[in-house]
Amino acid sequence: MMYLQERDIKLLKMIAAYGILNNESIRRIYDDSSQYYIRRKKTLADAKYIIKTNKYAYMGIKEKRYLESIGETDLKQISGDKYARERLEKISEVLIPLQNVYECYPSWKLKDIEKLAGRKLQSYGKIRSRITEKEYYIYNLGTLKQGKNISSHIKIKAAYIKHIKEEIVQNALIWRR
Repeated sequence: MMYLQERDIKLLKMIAAYGILNNESIRRIYDDSSQYYIRRKKTLADAKYIIKTNKYAYMGIKEKRYLESIGETDLKQISGDKYARERLEKISEVLIPLQNVYECYPSWKLKDIEKLAGRKLQSYGKIRSRITEKEYYIYNLGTLKQGKNISSHIKIKAAYIKHIKEEIVQNALIWRR
């Protein structure tokens, strides 16, 4: 029988919220200890609370049962699709480190995501500052390819950013009416 510690419960709740966590996020939950988080991750996996890979951990059978028993109902299920799983991994990598300063809302929790139209899959979510109450949307614009035409790739990304800014301003004007 395994006893869950407070940090284990925090880890399970974070996995339930985001669907998947990377090792860096897990290490932060266990206070940056060098080896403890690795052993704890293995122990939780052996007890079937989580399913682990070398880089990630996601919800196991017992975790789902445990969280339902303590009243957690908002559990993020992971799709079997490779690209959907990779997207969830990236969203958790970006949003989890920001949680100390910002309120984080992943893309699947946003009600106004339909207003983003063609950018739905590029949107990772929204963050709101706890101090200033300012909101920021987070997008994935892809990677810059190295090579001869790096300046043209940078111009394309800058145009993307400009277009997204204009779209957000336009939507903000529409939402205020």
